Amino acid sequence: MTMRLILIGPPGSGKSTQALNVCALYDIPRIATGEMLRAAVRSGTSLGAAARHFVESGDLVPDELMVRLVKERLAHPDCRNGFLLDGFPRTVVQAEALRAAGIAIDAVVELVTGDDEIVRRLGGRRIHPASGRTYHVLFHPPQHADRDDLTGEPLVQRDDDAPVSITRRLRAYREQTQPVIEYYRRWADSREAGAPHYIRVNAAGPEAEIRTRLHSALRAAGLVASGRSASIEQRGLHRAKKGVLMQAYPHHYNVHAAAEAEGSVLVGSEGLPSLSTASPPQYGGPGGQWSPETLLVAAAADCFILTFRAVAAASKLPWNDLECGAEGVLDRIDGVVRFTQLHLRARLALPAGGDVERAKRLLEKAEKACLVTNSLALEPTLTMEVSCA
Repeated sequence: MTMRLILIGPPGSGKSTQALNVCALYDIPRIATGEMLRAAVRSGTSLGAAARHFVESGDLVPDELMVRLVKERLAHPDCRNGFLLDGFPRTVVQAEALRAAGIAIDAVVELVTGDDEIVRRLGGRRIHPASGRTYHVLFHPPQHADRDDLTGEPLVQRDDDAPVSITRRLRAYREQTQPVIEYYRRWADSREAGAPHYIRVNAAGPEAEIRTRLHSALRAAGLVASGRSASIEQRGLHRAKKGVLMQAYPHHYNVHAAAEAEGSVLVGSEGLPSLSTASPPQYGGPGGQWSPETLLVAAAADCFILTFRAVAAASKLPWNDLECGAEGVLDRIDGVVRFTQLHLRARLALPAGGDVERAKRLLEKAEKACLVTNSLALEPTLTMEVSCA
């Protein structure tokens, strides 16, 4: 069963977030026109060469060329089970050209929310001009109102985020996009062969609720197979009453990341809520959010504990709890920035009378078997503290 989607929504509707969620949940690629154009130019294909002039000059790419680029992108192997078009088509001419090119669409999904909610979301953004650090008065507030966390300097609201500017952007969006919405709505109502579903989703409220509404709407439209829906809702494979059966190697892990020109990066994976990340303070980031660097170091600590749990279970070692601190050192060596050191600090508590020396051997075994640290080009160090109740 394929899932070929067009996602439509005004600025501030959470379209990027929901696009990321859908793509992670159903393992389909998100095809955003800007990213697609830049990738085509980098690829050096004849279509990429034709698009280069428009990308570099900032001029609008002709509809015919855009449709050819989209059709070329959709021929890639990662689109065999579906795709999500984000930002295309923008006009009825493009929609008609897409249809004439024989590109099948299963559903057009419109995210709908009121202007007041959009103004609340977009109007709360604040910027530290010198560093570009981004805050939001409701969703990611600074420690002190209207002050940058690191410097204490004043935060500003961009002109584009002022309510009058947001209202103007919404008006422009509707003037351009409403005809496209009406085009797909009429086509869906015709029920002719090949007509897509037209789905409206309430995009007000918490992100998790919107994600649930969107999934339910896709399922109601018959786009999610019953077995697939069950696996999503259970969020797991090969579960047994006495535990989880490990799959045979190789294992494949897929994540999706998406971001706009400014602000956070949204990271997600199938069946999981999205995670908001940003550059760390060491790179001028806002702080208060996960970063690629902290995620990597956290993954090492997390993996170490999970590995020890498996090792201890196989060795039948009783234990109460395990804490693991981790410190990664990022440095520039021979012009290459990478993690050069990783220190793990493990504190293990055993039941009364536990075998401390055996526990230490198993901690060392877990460190050597940890797949995250084994994947790094460094030799981790481990310090241990084992106590008995």
